[in-house]
Amino acid sequence: MLIKEGKTNIKYLLIVITIAIIVGGVMLFATEITKCPCWWSSPQQVATTEDETADWKTYRNEKYGFEFEYP
Repeated sequence: MLIKEGKTNIKYLLIVITIAIIVGGVMLFATEITKCPCWWSSPQQVATTEDETADWKTYRNEKYGFEFEYP
């Protein structure tokens, strides 16, 4: 049952590769599914979002090359 020195046991190698593929697939599926906001919020919340910073002013600093918005 133990892997002998100098020999590769194909059965155990295939088991490890299969488990790695399954875990990788589950992780990929989990990251893809969390990109969609419809899974954790109602469609009304997604559709009714509005820009809260639309009426903010923008400060620009030409000397240092940066800008930011403020209320």
